[in-house]
Amino acid sequence: MPKPATTKPKPGYLRALGANDPPAVLSVEGREFRWVRTFKHDFFAATAMYEADGHRLLLKAGRSRSLFFLPMSWLGRWLTRRESAMIRHFEDLDGVPKFVAFHGSTAFIREFVDGAPMRKGRPVPDGFHQRLRELVAAIHGRGAAYVDLEKCENVIVGDDGKPCLCDFQIAWYAPDHWPIYAAPLKWLRRRLQAGDRYHLAKLQRRTRPDELTEAELAATYVRPWWVRAHAVLARPFTRLRRLVLNRLTRAKVARTGPGSGRRTSTQQAGSMIMALTEDQRARVDSFRTFIEESCVTDERYGEVSRHDREDESLLACRFAAAPHCWLEVALRPMIPQVRVGFVTDDRWKSEEAEDLIESSGDSMNEFVEVGFSEAGLDWNEPPVEHFREAGQYFYFATPLEIESLDELDRDEIRGRTLRMLEGYLIAFGAILSVPEEG
Repeated sequence: MPKPATTKPKPGYLRALGANDPPAVLSVEGREFRWVRTFKHDFFAATAMYEADGHRLLLKAGRSRSLFFLPMSWLGRWLTRRESAMIRHFEDLDGVPKFVAFHGSTAFIREFVDGAPMRKGRPVPDGFHQRLRELVAAIHGRGAAYVDLEKCENVIVGDDGKPCLCDFQIAWYAPDHWPIYAAPLKWLRRRLQAGDRYHLAKLQRRTRPDELTEAELAATYVRPWWVRAHAVLARPFTRLRRLVLNRLTRAKVARTGPGSGRRTSTQQAGSMIMALTEDQRARVDSFRTFIEESCVTDERYGEVSRHDREDESLLACRFAAAPHCWLEVALRPMIPQVRVGFVTDDRWKSEEAEDLIESSGDSMNEFVEVGFSEAGLDWNEPPVEHFREAGQYFYFATPLEIESLDELDRDEIRGRTLRMLEGYLIAFGAILSVPEEG
């Protein structure tokens, strides 16, 4: 059976609590709530669910770990005070969880909402989007903008079928009664509220397009000027962040050796010099031939070529997709792993791909997920690795890990690989065109 692609643990400086996890027990009003699961642990906060006698609470712990030599607990305190104040301001609305208590100076506790995140392509009940618009309108009416509606997952579909908004970390508050010198803040609030309405329409397109007229559906693809401006302004910071993280990752790999998160350096070295057996090589070649022959009659794919490392640590089939662009199915036999993605040796084409993702309003994972979904593959937020290799090639790729090379003979693995390849073609289709022969 295929294993889900593993996610390497984040280094401590990228986690709000560093090497620590959320506490195992919360004491609230004399009751002990025990940790059940951690939903998210990123740079700014850790979010975890707790339970006692069927009653569930959610802890949101802001950043307390220093960033190298810079103290950062002030950020956790500020974010905690800010978001908890937002929740208390709106908790009387149907669709906003109630605030419970503070947990120290950098964390707060609120009621847990039973339900599931909204997902693209998964219909919601009739009337859901109307209730969601009414909830957002009520928030707007109190002088705020929610701001965080660009992702389906930021809206909870309650077990009762009603919408719920839980994360107010980046919500914007600037009420009308503030004095005249706050006019720029109120102007920004109005722009952000307009952005909320735009993203509400996009959410409906993604989950209930049948409820939209043709004109309304077409309007969801037209980005307002302030959304385009945000993409332009945010792009340099996004690229700087990726550059820093890529450099830090390369530095760590240089110190610890490739694959150290999964194997020791000795094991990795041993694997790299271990030659494939004749049986393994036959399975690999059969798999690659199947993929190539399955695509050769599909005019959407261009000429195929093989790009293999001498040590057989990576065996790649590349299909021409545009000048200096390829769709790739790569095998990493020593792990073992299949990797499917889009690759280019043109820096500007890579940046064009980044712009395409940013303009969609989706994360990189969501962007590829949409392509997978249209190709008939249901994979919620598939892992997407964006990196530069050998100083030449820029990759957007998704790994599919398998138990052994024997699985390359399975129809399920072969079919999944083809759908992943088609998904990348669909996702990046706007910047790809198969080069004409001759």
